[in-house]
Amino acid sequence: MKVKIILSIIGIIIIAGITGWPYAYKYFDEQYQKAQDPIRIKHINEIANIAFAYDEKVGYPPLRDLVKQQKKPFMVLIGRSNEAEDAFAKIKALSKNALFINSREFERILSNGLKEKIVLPRDPQKVSTFAPNVYLYYINEEQLCVAAHLYYESEISKPYVWSGGTFNSHAQCYSKK
Repeated sequence: MKVKIILSIIGIIIIAGITGWPYAYKYFDEQYQKAQDPIRIKHINEIANIAFAYDEKVGYPPLRDLVKQQKKPFMVLIGRSNEAEDAFAKIKALSKNALFINSREFERILSNGLKEKIVLPRDPQKVSTFAPNVYLYYINEEQLCVAAHLYYESEISKPYVWSGGTFNSHAQCYSKK
């Protein structure tokens, strides 16, 4: 009798665990993303500060010389891996008619201009998801922008739909001096 009761309780726990797993996963993922968004905002501030330091030292923002040479805007995708950057670079919706430079080349340009080794921050999420876990550095003749894709709204973000989910583009843009 005791064994039947124990087996019944174990069965109920297993069934509850199986049916409750999607809800638990969603809850924990939301909590994780809520904790990562402030880090993403901090990272784009760091990238912007590196660009300002470069401008101060060299006399123009990073890649502005290439914008003038090519007469097109430039974009850097700062992904969690080379493969992630290459995959995002193929997505037409992200390009905004810009030419791409990968983050390794961008770090080299920044390091040469600042005369110190620069390693740009990457999105803290290491596990690949359907979300665009990438930072953007975009520059044209008039402005430069640094952006992150957040899961939750910020005071300056704009919502958009990507792969069936709603995300928030948090971009900080600065006009030409």
